[in-house]
Amino acid sequence: MNEGVIEQIGTPEDLSRRPVSPFVADFVGLSNVLDGIARGILFTDAGGGMDATAVASSFLGSLRRTVVRAADGTLIAVQHDASDRREADEAVRLRFAGYPVVARSR
Repeated sequence: MNEGVIEQIGTPEDLSRRPVSPFVADFVGLSNVLDGIARGILFTDAGGGMDATAVASSFLGSLRRTVVRAADGTLIAVQHDASDRREADEAVRLRFAGYPVVARSR
């Protein structure tokens, strides 16, 4: 609910994987807001991939969550396979899976 209006009804998986709005994506957590270019169903940042530096990494069982810092200082939380461990200050390159992504224009 957003100010008394139901934004989306669904299972926790539906809400997490296919949020219908930026509000829902933020509400379920682990949302990152990035500048980029949306062309139909494709999203890329200005360069198509993003160089970053690992800040911290946490083991979550079947997944690992790594916080990285983009060149502009933006912190981004990334969930990925638990076997892919990144150390603090390690250079990384992010690729976007394409889901769940909610695009909004400015």
